[in-house]
Amino acid sequence: MNNNKTFALFIIISAFFIILLWRTNIKQPKEKVSDTFKQEEVIENKEIEKEIKKEVGEYKLVEIPQEKKYDLIYENDNIKVEFDPYDALIKHAWVKDTFLNRKQVRLYDLVQPQLESGEGALRLKFGSWENEKTLSNLTQGKDLYNYTRYGDTFIFKCSFKKKNEDIIYTIEKKFTFVDNQHLFKLDIKIYNNKNIQIDFDNTDIAYSIGWGPLLGIESRKEKVDKRQKNLFSYFNGKKIIEIQSNNKIFKQNGEKTLFTTKYKEGDNSWVASSGHYFASLIYPDDQNYKYFFDYRDKENKNFYCGFSRNTNNSQLKSTFYIYIGPKIGSILKEYDNFKTDSFYLENIPKVRNKGMILIGDIGDGIGWLLEFIYKGVKNYGLAIIILTILIKVVLFPLTYKSMASQQKMSKLQPQIKELQEKYKGKPDVLNKETMSLYKKQGINPLGGCLPMLLQMPILFAMYGLLNKMVALKGADFLWIKDLSQPDAVYNFGFNIPFVNVESLNILPIVMAVVSLATSMLMPDTQSNQQAKMMMWAMPLVFFFMFYNMGSGLVLYWTVMNILNLAQQFYMNNIKKKMKAA
Repeated sequence: MNNNKTFALFIIISAFFIILLWRTNIKQPKEKVSDTFKQEEVIENKEIEKEIKKEVGEYKLVEIPQEKKYDLIYENDNIKVEFDPYDALIKHAWVKDTFLNRKQVRLYDLVQPQLESGEGALRLKFGSWENEKTLSNLTQGKDLYNYTRYGDTFIFKCSFKKKNEDIIYTIEKKFTFVDNQHLFKLDIKIYNNKNIQIDFDNTDIAYSIGWGPLLGIESRKEKVDKRQKNLFSYFNGKKIIEIQSNNKIFKQNGEKTLFTTKYKEGDNSWVASSGHYFASLIYPDDQNYKYFFDYRDKENKNFYCGFSRNTNNSQLKSTFYIYIGPKIGSILKEYDNFKTDSFYLENIPKVRNKGMILIGDIGDGIGWLLEFIYKGVKNYGLAIIILTILIKVVLFPLTYKSMASQQKMSKLQPQIKELQEKYKGKPDVLNKETMSLYKKQGINPLGGCLPMLLQMPILFAMYGLLNKMVALKGADFLWIKDLSQPDAVYNFGFNIPFVNVESLNILPIVMAVVSLATSMLMPDTQSNQQAKMMMWAMPLVFFFMFYNMGSGLVLYWTVMNILNLAQQFYMNNIKKKMKAA
C-alpha cells in the first residue's frame, strides 16, 4: 500500500474512534443532595400527601382492616425485593453480585425511589399511564392495599366503589418468586361486579404498569459514570430497539415530546430499563398491549417504561415475568424455556444485543477464554495480560510477515522517489510502474497495513467485552482499584474542557508512550513526512480515546503495545544482523 493510501486508512480509523469516544463520553448531569435537603424533601412530600388526601376523588375505597402484618421483604441468593403496601409497588429491587463468586457480596438497587415520594417499580395506573390515575387519585388519597404473604408469594388486593353508583372494582396484584432465581412473576386481576367495560379515563386503555424510576444503578449518586449507557429498549420479535430521550419515536406531528407509546410487536416481546451492567426486563403474556416510555421527569432522574393494556372487557387477567439481574448471556440463557412450579416461560430473548455478528462471535469466544484463564489465576488483571499474550502469539506469524514487508518497502523508497520524479504529472503510469516494482521484488503493497487491520476486529471485540463485563466491576489489580473504571491515581477536582479529563490516569500515559516508541522504531518514519505525522497522531488519538475508558480495556491495549514494541525491536535486530552479514 502506498503512503497516501496508508495515511487515508489511518485517518478513517482515527475518525471512527473519535466518533466512538464522543459517543461514549456524553456528559451526564450531576446531582448533589445533602442530608439537610433530603430531610426537607421528606417533610415537603408529606405535606403534598396531605394536600392530595383533601382532594375529592371519583371513587371511594372499600376499606377492609388489615388482619395481620406480614414481612414485605423477599430475599434469595441472587435478589432482594422490598414492597410498599401503598400502591402495592416495589420500593427497592436489589441485585446481588453472587455470580462473581467473591467473598463480599454487593447489592445494587435497580429502583431507588426518592425519599417518601411514592415512587416505585411496577406501579399500576388506571387507564393511560400519562393520565396519572393511581388508586390515590381515584379514592381521595387512600391507596393502601390489603396484603398477605404465603411463603414466596405476596398478594395485594383492594376494592373501590364508584360514587353514586353501585359498581365495585377489585384489583389484585400477585407476586410469585422462585428460590434463587433472578426472575419473578406478577399476575394482575381487575374486575367489577356489574360486568361492564373497564374504563377509567375515557380511553381504550384499562390500566398501565411501569418499571422505574431509574435507568441505571448509579443514577442517584453525586457522581455519574460518564461511560455508562443507561436507556430503555424493547424487543420487537426480531431485534432490540434502543430508546433514548432523543429517539425519533418521541416526535409526534413534528413536535418533540417526552412521553410516547407504541403498539407491541411480535409474540416474544419485552421492554427493558437497562444500565451499563444490569437490566430490569418485563416480559408480558400474548395479549393486547402497548409499550410506553416516559422521560417527562428526567430533570429529577425519574424514568419509566412499561405496558398499557388495551381492552373492552369487564374482567382482566394479565401475567408478566420480570427479570432483574446482570446482562450476562449465560445467566439470561437459563430463562429460555424456563419451567418450574407455576412458571412457564418460553424463548425469552436476550437483553444484550450483539450488533455485528462477526464481532459478537469473536467477543463471545474471547470472553469464554478470559473466564477460563481467570479460573486458574484468580485475578482479572493478570488474566487480561495472559489473554493479550496469547492473542499476540496467534497473530505473530502474520504480523512478522507484514513487518518484514514494511522493511522491504523501506528499501525501495529511493527507487520509488525516482519513479515519482520520472512520471511526475502521470499518476496512472506512476501507479503501474510502482506496482510493477513491487511485483518484481515480491512485495505485497497491502502487507504493511496488516498489523493494524488484523488487530481492529479483536480490539472492537475486546471493547464490547471488557467495557460491559460485569465481573470487572470492583475487581482490582496492582494500583487499579476497579478494572471497570479508569485507573485514576489522583482526581483534579475539576474537568479540563474539550478533552474531558478530570483525573490523572497512569495506563493511558504508558500506552501512548509505548505506542510512540514503537512508531519511532518502524522503518521510514523519519524520512517520510506522512509517516512521521502518523507517528505522532495515532498515539495521541488512542491516548484521548482510551483515557476515560475502563482500565481493563486500557490494560489490554497497553500490554499489546508493549508486545508490539518488543516485536519491533526483534525485527530491527534481525535487520542489523542481515546488514552485518
